[in-house]
Amino acid sequence: MTRQQLTTEQLTKRWEDQREIKNVMGKYTNAMLLEEKSTIFSRFWSHAQEDVCLGLNHGWYKGAAAIQGYYGDLASRTGVESQLLQSLFPEQLGEMPEEKLYGVGHMDNKPVSSPLISVAYDGETAQGMWTCAGCYTVFSTAGPSSHWMWGYYAVDFIREEGQWKIWHLRLIADIDTAAGRDWTQTHEPDPELPEFAVLANAPVSQPNVPCVLQEPYHFKRLPMTLPKLPHPYEHFVELESYGI
Repeated sequence: MTRQQLTTEQLTKRWEDQREIKNVMGKYTNAMLLEEKSTIFSRFWSHAQEDVCLGLNHGWYKGAAAIQGYYGDLASRTGVESQLLQSLFPEQLGEMPEEKLYGVGHMDNKPVSSPLISVAYDGETAQGMWTCAGCYTVFSTAGPSSHWMWGYYAVDFIREEGQWKIWHLRLIADIDTAAGRDWTQTHEPDPELPEFAVLANAPVSQPNVPCVLQEPYHFKRLPMTLPKLPHPYEHFVELESYGI
């Protein structure tokens, strides 16, 4: 099948599907920014596919339990960080209620742009790739630090009960470095600060399929290989999946 063989109604439906997929990714990235991580899996991810997976530079979270655990750990750690900041800045935050305090001092802005989306001719799956230029804050035992991140999202979608859901997602950081530092170089960790030591007790789970999906840029890094860009297809079996 080719685009020229589609009826006007089919072309209109494909346009609507592409718009909905763009909105799903927009909502996903805004949910990360608004510290709604505890609801992200239930809202955006497939619940019917056993092989759902989330890929980051350092490996895969494979399966619903691993992905939910990752987002849940991020949400729990944000709560710990918020309580810590309240204790460190009592004059500004001492009387703030917990629901308003949650996420104070945080920034996790990884917006999407330059969309490339291909909806299968059978209408059941889709692939999308977006570039990402973002910034985020890290709270660690070394204190707070600001980071720049440039990379891409590569996502497989599947239609479930008439809604587009994330099936496989890669968020790959090509450049990931603390602000104010030379991003062509690697850097030693910052020294730990005793007032932030409590964060050592709030770890985020590591991938259950560890591997190196992408090494962040430094001037000695070998050329990187991106997944294939989305292209027209009829059924998902024809594709190279963006998952494991």
